[in-house]
Amino acid sequence: MKTDSSLLSAVLDEGADRLREGTRRQVVALARRRRHGRAIRRGVAVAAVMVCAGWLLLRDWRPAALPVEPDVAMVNTRPLAPGMITRTAEAAFTPVRSGFDGIALVESRPLDIAVVETRLAMPPIDYLTDRQLLAIFSGQRAALIEPGTERARLIFY
Repeated sequence: MKTDSSLLSAVLDEGADRLREGTRRQVVALARRRRHGRAIRRGVAVAAVMVCAGWLLLRDWRPAALPVEPDVAMVNTRPLAPGMITRTAEAAFTPVRSGFDGIALVESRPLDIAVVETRLAMPPIDYLTDRQLLAIFSGQRAALIEPGTERARLIFY
C-alpha cells in the first residue's frame, strides 16, 4: 500500500512538534529545579557560615563576669583550752584623765611585765639523707628509686 508522503510528513511533523514542545518543557522545568536547588544550597551554606561566624565572634566578646564578693564572711572557730585564756588585771592599765581644752593627760607608773614564750607541742622533724634512710633498713632488701629528687621512693623487694 502506497501512502502519500505529504500526509505522512504532516503527521510526523505535527507529532514531532508536540514531542519537541513536551521535551522542551521538561528540560526547562528540570533546569529550573536544578537552578532553584543550587540557589537554596548556596543560601543554606551562606546562612551556616554567617551563624558560625556570629557565634564565634559573640562567644569571644561576652563581657567578663565580675567576681561576686560575698556579703557575709564565714569564720570557723574552735574553743580555746582553759590554759590558753589570759586576763589582764585592772592595775596594769594606764589611767587617762582629761585635762582642759580637750587635752588628755597620761599618768605613768611602773608595771610588772611578763614575757610569754610559745613553743610547738611536737619536736622538730629531722630529715634523713638517702644514706641514713638506707642504713635504717640495712637488714632488708630496700632500694631508692629516683634518689635526690622530690619523686624519690623507697621500695622493698
